[in-house]
Amino acid sequence: MARGRVGLGVRRMSVVLLLLGIGVTGAGLVTVGFGIAFNELPIGPTLISAGATAICSGLILIGISAAVTELRRAVKDYGMVGGVLPADGLPRPLGHPEFHPLYEEANRLGCMLAVHSQNSLRNNDLFMWRGEAATLAHVWPQMRQFTNFMFSGVLGRFPDLKIAFLEAGCGWVPYLMSKMEGRMGELPRPSKLIERGQIYFQCGEEMTTSRDLELLGDECLFWASDFPHEGIVDMSKAVNEFLSREDIPEAAKRKISYDNPKRLYRI
Repeated sequence: MARGRVGLGVRRMSVVLLLLGIGVTGAGLVTVGFGIAFNELPIGPTLISAGATAICSGLILIGISAAVTELRRAVKDYGMVGGVLPADGLPRPLGHPEFHPLYEEANRLGCMLAVHSQNSLRNNDLFMWRGEAATLAHVWPQMRQFTNFMFSGVLGRFPDLKIAFLEAGCGWVPYLMSKMEGRMGELPRPSKLIERGQIYFQCGEEMTTSRDLELLGDECLFWASDFPHEGIVDMSKAVNEFLSREDIPEAAKRKISYDNPKRLYRI
């Protein structure tokens, strides 16, 4: 009943914002058309900007409400173990309060959420070569989202929420942790969230994996296949290469390839 009232409240708020935005935008267009000013200053552009912001906020709330419903349906009706969040392409970072209803639902359902890297058109003009984009395009958004999540405090609000940061390795994680932990005040630090089993990172392909194990421990790392893109590489070869690495202890290989994914996905 409470979830139904919350969902109804979000839908009502989104409708109010949409109507308000349309009305304010219309008023702004009228003032521009008739040259109406206030204290000799044009107010039309301000009204249009405010109205457009309200319209966008209303649409975002509608989208979040639909995402909450779809996540619940996927987990409850189809037995899915989690959902995927884009690391780039959204107008606001993932720690923004507008996304909190989704995290509240995942926390209640006991399912994980994966922040998965992908290319975004907004960054295409930053790179001159394809290899340059392949090197950086996935890592930058993950660094931004991880930092934003940590300073949002959302994982402290929802202690059963598990977030995995995928397809960007984890060599950057210790560096960011060293930069942010002294600035976090009373917020739960990444090291504590790792200890509580709330954040996970993909690893196994980078030369830094053994160092990352020393700095992060072996409870938060796991090997990922990049499904459904695993057909791009010979997966059996990739698995064998990881399992044959001599710089990673056998106990850590088992955790990375088996124990940690089971705990993350609760299977």
